[in-house]
Parts: sequence; C-alpha cells; structure tokens
Amino acid sequence: MAKEKGITLNELDKLGEESDFSDRPVEDYVEKLGKTEDNIVIESRTAFHFIPSSIKIFIDVSLERGAKRIMGDEKSNLTRNEHLYKSIEEAKKKIKERMESDEKRYKKYYGIEPYDPKNFDFVVDSTNISKNQVLSRVLGYIKSKHI
Repeated sequence: MAKEKGITLNELDKLGEESDFSDRPVEDYVEKLGKTEDNIVIESRTAFHFIPSSIKIFIDVSLERGAKRIMGDEKSNLTRNEHLYKSIEEAKKKIKERMESDEKRYKKYYGIEPYDPKNFDFVVDSTNISKNQVLSRVLGYIKSKHI
C-alpha cells in the first residue's frame, strides 16, 4: 500500500494514525483466517487479539540487534535490506518510530498494546541467540502444549 502511494511504511503508518484505512483490511483478513483455517502460522502484531484461541508467541529483539539484522551487518542476516536505511542509527530511529506508531494506532482502533508480553503465551528474546535456537525454543514450547 505504501509503495502504491509512493511513500514509506513510516509515512503510511503516520497516515494510519488518523484513519484505520491501512490497518483494517489486514486485521479483517487475519480475523477471517483465524475463523476459517487451522494449523497456520501468522506473523502479525495484532493476531493475538484477532485470533484469541491460538498459541500466541512473541519473538523479541533489542533495538540495536534488530537494526543490525535489518542492515545485514550480522552473520545471522535474518533479512537482506542493506539499502533500506543509510546507517544502523537511522534504522534504529525508524524502527522506534514505527513501533510508536503501531502502539498509537492499535491502542486507538483496537484497545490493545501490541508489544506487551502479557498478551502472549510464550516470549523468546532472540537478541543473543540464532534463528535456529529461536525455532528450537518455539517448537519446544508448542510440543509442551501437546499439539
């Protein structure tokens, strides 16, 4: 949607603070999936709210490490967005802005706090562990629930 409008995600989020036009279609889709599908994995800041009878997992990361991953400066290289930001400091600033906008929008439209660990069944801090270790912990938690 941001690309179609010729703006950044952060700019789209700012527009979304005044109207839920950018969030509502996604949330409606997530809610529909939760009612019609089973055994799915959804990455979402709000699915815990729209699919309440699910296993809700929060994968946390420090701002510094998240920015480095986005910039592709680490061997673990979760994503390859080297040209998204000019520096790690810019990445951190933009991540923080996006999180603040998420919190503002989701509180306003849905009455929820998307980054509150209390909303989740299991929280794993990925700051100092590999993606394979994250996966192992998540799968261990799911298996412990006998699913």
